[in-house]
Amino acid sequence: DREACSALTASDLQRLPSLLADHLARLLHADDSVFIGREGEWLVVLPEVLGMAQAGLAAARIGRAFAEPVRLFGGRSLALQATVGAAMLPEHGEDAESALQAARLARWSLVGSDQAFAWYVRSMSRDWLHRIALAEELQTALNGDALQLFLQPQVDLVSLQCTGAELLLRWQRRDGS
Repeated sequence: DREACSALTASDLQRLPSLLADHLARLLHADDSVFIGREGEWLVVLPEVLGMAQAGLAAARIGRAFAEPVRLFGGRSLALQATVGAAMLPEHGEDAESALQAARLARWSLVGSDQAFAWYVRSMSRDWLHRIALAEELQTALNGDALQLFLQPQVDLVSLQCTGAELLLRWQRRDGS
């Protein structure tokens, strides 16, 4: 939660990743591993998990552990919500890197939802590639002045007076849509 983190001291912000990694590690078995990934991301590797049901239970346990506020070094507490994207080898990737990317896509699929857990499904890769292509196409349109600005007046139908206006930005894509 960016708002909650903005109120933290620099010392707490610096220590937060290792504190949360330790918090996660206490939930796991001896053979499991926790790694600090990108900003706000912790990677959990469960080598003894043999099926998706076991991984789902582990994710639920992680979610419950973060239901209670995490106590910081300065004595303050921080409420966090864990979102877990999961992938397994070899079902969701041919190597560790592709499984990691699959788990990230599963986690990113949760943005804007009230769900805390998602398994990777192959359509997530297609959706993500589509989003990347669309973003690149929009950047090209911005750089090439391919966007058109329109002024849409708002008129009071009783007095026929213009009461305001909306600015509309329209993008005619190469494919006509």
